Amino acid sequence: MKSGSVDCALQLFDEMPTRDVFTWNILISGLKRNGLSKEALYFYSQMVSQGFVESSSTFSTVLGAFSDEGLYQGLQVHNRVIVLGLSLNVYVGSALIDLYMNMGLVDFALRLFNDLPERNLATWNQLLRGFGGFGMSQKLKLYYRMKREGVVPNPLTFCYLTRSFGDESLVDKGRELHSYAIKVGWAESDLFVSNALVDFYSACGSLADAKKSFEVIPADDVISWNSLVSMYAYSGIASDALAIFSMMQVWGKKPSIRSFVGLLNLSSGDVNIILGKQIHCFVLKLGFDHGSCYIHSALIDMYGKCGEIESSVLIYENVPRKTLEVCNSLMTSFAHCGIVEDVIELFGLMVDEDIGFDEVSLSTTVNTLSKSTYASLTSCKLLHHCAVKSGFDHDLAVSCSLIDSYSRFGDVKSSCQVFKQLSSPNVICFTSIISAYSRNKMGMECCKFLGVMINKGLKPDKVTFLCVLTACNH
Repeated sequence: MKSGSVDCALQLFDEMPTRDVFTWNILISGLKRNGLSKEALYFYSQMVSQGFVESSSTFSTVLGAFSDEGLYQGLQVHNRVIVLGLSLNVYVGSALIDLYMNMGLVDFALRLFNDLPERNLATWNQLLRGFGGFGMSQKLKLYYRMKREGVVPNPLTFCYLTRSFGDESLVDKGRELHSYAIKVGWAESDLFVSNALVDFYSACGSLADAKKSFEVIPADDVISWNSLVSMYAYSGIASDALAIFSMMQVWGKKPSIRSFVGLLNLSSGDVNIILGKQIHCFVLKLGFDHGSCYIHSALIDMYGKCGEIESSVLIYENVPRKTLEVCNSLMTSFAHCGIVEDVIELFGLMVDEDIGFDEVSLSTTVNTLSKSTYASLTSCKLLHHCAVKSGFDHDLAVSCSLIDSYSRFGDVKSSCQVFKQLSSPNVICFTSIISAYSRNKMGMECCKFLGVMINKGLKPDKVTFLCVLTACNH
C-alpha cells in the first residue's frame, strides 16, 4: 500500500486464510491513502458485516474517508463510535470534528471539541482547519483560549490562523502571529508560513507588508504569486500587478482564476480595453474560459464597462450554464451602457428560469426601472414586494434604490417609509432620502434630514451637499 501497489495488496489480502482487525485497518487506511476513499468504505462495510469490531484506528480512517467524500453516512458511524465507547478518544474525536466541519455543522463540531477530556495539537488543527465557518467573535475566543491553555502552534496551526484572520482583515492579530513566526524562525525557514504571510497581508490589502513578506521567499518557491497579483490589481496599481504577472511567466508559474479576475477588474476600473483584450487572449490560451463563472462574469463586466456590450452579450450567450453571477454581470453591463429595457427583461428571465436573484440584481433592476419609459409606480411596488418576499428589503443597496425609484414617481411618502425601516442608515442612505425630497422640491425636509445626519455623527459628502443646495432653490 505504501508503495502504491494497491492491486498487489488486495491480492495478498484475498489470499489470507484468516484476518484480524489490524489487517483490515491496514487495507482500509492504505486504500484511503491512495485516494480510493469509496473503496475503503466498501471494505469497511465488509469488515463490519463479517463481525469484526472496529478499533480507534479504524474509526479515524473511516470518518476521514466519509469526510473526503462528503457523505452523511458518517453520522451512522458516529452512532457506532458511541456504542463502542470511543467517543472520548482523542483521535476518533479529531476525525469526528473534521467530519462535522466539512458538513458545515460547526456548532456541533465545537461541542464535540469541548467534550473531549484531552486535546492535542492535531485536534486543535482539525478545528482550526474549518475556522472559516466560525463568526469573527468565535474565532477570537478560540484564539485566546488556545493561548490560555498554552497550546504551542506548529506551522500548520499558523497557516490556518493567518488564513482565517485574513478573511476577517484582522491585521493586528495577524501581525501578532507574524511576530511569533519571526521569533521561532518560521518566517524565513518555513516555505508554507512565508507564503501564508503573503496571502494574509494581501487579503487585508496591506501592500507594504505583503511585498516585504514576498521578497524574502526565493522566486522559484513562491506559491503566493497570484495573491500579490490579485492584491495589486484590486488596489488599482496596474504597473505592479502586471510586473508581478510578467515575473510569473519568467519563472514558469501558472496564473490562477484569482489573478485573471483581478486583472480583468483592473481593466474595467481603468476602462482599459486593450489590457482587457490581452488578458482575455491569455484566458483563452490557458483554457480558463471553460467552466469558470468568475472568469465569465469578469469578462462580461470588463467589456460592458469598456462600452463593448456586444462582446459582453456574446460571452454570455456562449456560457454553458447561466449562473447568478454571470447574469448579474450582464445586467450591470446593460445598466452601465444605458440599455434599460434589457435589464428589466433579463431580471424577468432570471425569475422565469429559476436562476434566482440577489441584492445586486434587485438594486440594479429597481435603479434602472425608474429610468425606463415603460416604468410605473405599480412596477416599482411589484419589485418592492419581491424584495420583501425574498428578505432583501433591509439590504442598504436595495433600500437606497427603492427610495430613489419611488421619489422619481413622486411617491415621497413610500421613500420615507423605506428609509424609516433601516436600522442603521449610512451616509449613502441619508443622501438617497435627501435626494428624494430635493427631487420633489421639498427643501425644508432636506435641511431637516441633513441636521439629523450630522447629529448622528455622519459626514455628508459632496453629493449630499449638492442635493441640499439644489433643494434650497425651492
